[in-house]
Amino acid sequence: MSIAYLPADTRRPAHRLAPVQDQNDDRLQLLRSMLADRHWSCTPVARGQLLQILASAAGKGRASECAWMTLAEEIARYLLYRRTGLREVAQLEWQRSGREQRPATTRRLGA
Repeated sequence: MSIAYLPADTRRPAHRLAPVQDQNDDRLQLLRSMLADRHWSCTPVARGQLLQILASAAGKGRASECAWMTLAEEIARYLLYRRTGLREVAQLEWQRSGREQRPATTRRLGA
């Protein structure tokens, strides 16, 4: 069995740079929503990579594939956060509305 080695000048960089193809990309719209959401938080390193993608979308450089992978992971986390967060908010509002409809005497008694 033979092993083929690539010459030193043909090696690929560890993180290839990928340009943003479309300004209306769904990923970019979600990214803007994530960064604008006051309740959403991510690590400073991930936030830096996400900002790098936004900068590349504005034509100020290119984002690495690593940054795009981070974007995919953060979008998945953000969508899960939005789904579960909104479900929890709806459940709390439903519970609150149920309490408000009961007579004041039963609320005081804890029923």
